[in-house]
Amino acid sequence: MWEKVVNCFECLDSYVPTFVAVLLTILIVIVGIGVGFGISLGMAWVTMMVYNVLASTFNWPVFSIWFWLGALYVFGWIRKGFITVGVKKGE
Repeated sequence: MWEKVVNCFECLDSYVPTFVAVLLTILIVIVGIGVGFGISLGMAWVTMMVYNVLASTFNWPVFSIWFWLGALYVFGWIRKGFITVGVKKGE
């Protein structure tokens, strides 16, 4: 990720002054983090809504969206640990 930020800064620095390039790079990084968190929060919200329908039907306990956000992150962390994808470098 750091390489992508540096590439973004170098691209902007060639067209605008350095100070403006730094500010635009910071803005782009903040927007990118916000979009990523928004996607994760949206997935947690959908998971929470589906589970809440089942919970109200079968009288299960109801959990908040923050529980589901954490559960999705833990699930993703475990999934990345068990499923590894080997990428072969070109020779």
